[in-house]
Amino acid sequence: MRVIAIDPGPTIGWVEVEMYGFNPDRITLLCSGETRRICDIPLGNAAIIVFERYFITRPGQNVEAAEVIGYVKEFCRQNGIIPVEQDPSVLGYIDARYLSDKTLYGFGIHAKDAIRHLLYYIAHTRATDIKEFLEVLSKAKKKKE
Repeated sequence: MRVIAIDPGPTIGWVEVEMYGFNPDRITLLCSGETRRICDIPLGNAAIIVFERYFITRPGQNVEAAEVIGYVKEFCRQNGIIPVEQDPSVLGYIDARYLSDKTLYGFGIHAKDAIRHLLYYIAHTRATDIKEFLEVLSKAKKKKE
């Protein structure tokens, strides 16, 4: 099953993985990155898209994030993809030490936030050791380079 996690905003962080169950050894990093255009992300490949819930509550707030989320929700609806919304606070559940430069060297800050959304999804859908998963993800990134 392919899962894409997105950190919405003016710069969109994303990560795409193939999951064969929830065992860290059975999760393959396919691609990740940061972009300013949602159409650069291969959303059509996904069975599940994980993204941050976002509400505009005052003038001048980040409208781009809300637009990206609206696009993703509609894309999911039209293509039979399961949308998984998360509260922005879930980023705080993934300890920053797991996302140090050593662990995820080569990922940008927005891509790291997308990984944090993915980790929260995995950890709260099935019990998985986050540290072990990050080691697998880090090794996969180094192989791609």
